[in-house]
Amino acid sequence: MNMKQGLKKKKAWAETNLTKRDRKARHLRDFFGSFMSFEGASILDVGCGAGRLCLALQEGAGDKGRVVGADIKRQECFPEEMEFIQLSGPELPCSSGMFDIVISNHVIEHVGESGEQRVHLEEIVRALKPGGIAYVAFPSRWAIDEPHYHLPFLSWLPRPLATLWLKKTGRSSGYDCWPLSKGQFRHLASSSGGETEDVTGSMIEYVLAGKRENAVAGAIWKAWAGCPGWLRGLLSLASPSFCFVIRVPGDDADGAPATKAEM
Repeated sequence: MNMKQGLKKKKAWAETNLTKRDRKARHLRDFFGSFMSFEGASILDVGCGAGRLCLALQEGAGDKGRVVGADIKRQECFPEEMEFIQLSGPELPCSSGMFDIVISNHVIEHVGESGEQRVHLEEIVRALKPGGIAYVAFPSRWAIDEPHYHLPFLSWLPRPLATLWLKKTGRSSGYDCWPLSKGQFRHLASSSGGETEDVTGSMIEYVLAGKRENAVAGAIWKAWAGCPGWLRGLLSLASPSFCFVIRVPGDDADGAPATKAEM
């Protein structure tokens, strides 16, 4: 299955309630803001779909910033005022060193097998300026509930068995997603030329903190915040999704985003 087919599938799963999508997009943007600066940045959102995240990112980038969406097709509801790049595969039709920030949010599992996934990451790094940063999130291969078809342990199975199960349940003619483990992602990213950092634990903490007014979520958040770093790293392996940042070495004096530690 190629990237075009995979991203068409992603579009079918997309949330249609735009108000809800706007809220989710702003939450995601705010999480990004915990380790990168948006103001005045040039940003590429790969697999942008309806463009709700693009709008939220533009709010953060301000008038001097630039946000570009990229996908296999410009959806009718994609904002007219936003720039758009049409994709036909994992390659990005843009110049090298063009963006301060690149976002790939739950896209890599749709671009194809490991070869296409490696190209996806290499292209993201190529598109970044020196000192630039990318955010890549994807579902865990070891998630109990497979997030696209909602069958338990589906992504654990060898592909022929996963396909057979989908056919038997009438949900699909084949398993067309390639979720990754943390180790698989690190291996693919090792040839990208960027420096990889796992921020899954930070995402978990951010999500729990946002729900801490709920008694149960608040208790979990306090327990999580009190865990030593090594234990949080171990517990994050059970997360249904993983989040990484990839940084391109270089001087960020030309306007590439500073991390919070650098600001």
